[in-house]
Amino acid sequence: MELGKRIKEKRKALNLKQEELALRMFVSEEKIEKWENDEAYPDAQSLALLSKLFDIPTEQLVKDDVEVMKAVINVKEHKEVVFYGRIMLAGMVVVAVVAAPLFLWLGFLGIIPFVIVYSPVMLAAMKIEKIKTDRELSTYKEIVAFCNGECLDEETRKKELRRRPFHKVMMLVAVSFAVAAVSYFSCTIANRFFI
Repeated sequence: MELGKRIKEKRKALNLKQEELALRMFVSEEKIEKWENDEAYPDAQSLALLSKLFDIPTEQLVKDDVEVMKAVINVKEHKEVVFYGRIMLAGMVVVAVVAAPLFLWLGFLGIIPFVIVYSPVMLAAMKIEKIKTDRELSTYKEIVAFCNGECLDEETRKKELRRRPFHKVMMLVAVSFAVAAVSYFSCTIANRFFI
C-alpha cells in the first residue's frame, strides 16, 4: 500500500508532527502512526479530511491502493464462495442420504430433523446467491472463472449471457434428480436393513 508513505510525505511537507496531524484529523497520534506504517487504513471520512488538508483529490491520495484493495476483495469473495460451496455440497449429500429414511421412520415428525439438517444448506445457498448477484455471475463458466480469480473475455461473456435462462432450469432438474436418486437408494437400503 502506498497511502502510508503518501501521508508521511505530505505531513512532512507541511512541517507537521504526527501529534499535530492527529489533532487536525480528530484522531489519536497512534492512529496516524498506524496509517503511516500501513498497519491500518483511514475510513472514508478521514480520507476526505486528509485530502482537504493535503489539498489533493482523494482519488490521487489512494490511486495505487485501489487495485490492491480490489484484489483483496476478490480473494475474500473467492474464499467465501468456496467455503459456502463446501457447506452446500456436504449438506446436500447429508440431506439426500437421510431425508427418505427420516420420513420413513419418523413419518411427519421427520420434518424436524430434516429442517435442522437442511437449514445450513439454504443459508449457504443464499450467501452464494448474494455474491453471484453482486458480481453478476450466473453461468458455470462465469462462476468457475470467478472462483479461479479470472474474468471471461467479452465474446465468451456474451455467449454465457444468452445461455443464462436455461442454466437455472437445468440446475434445478439436475439437483432434483440427484437428490431423488440418492433418497431412493438410501430409502431402499433403510427398508432392507432396518425394517
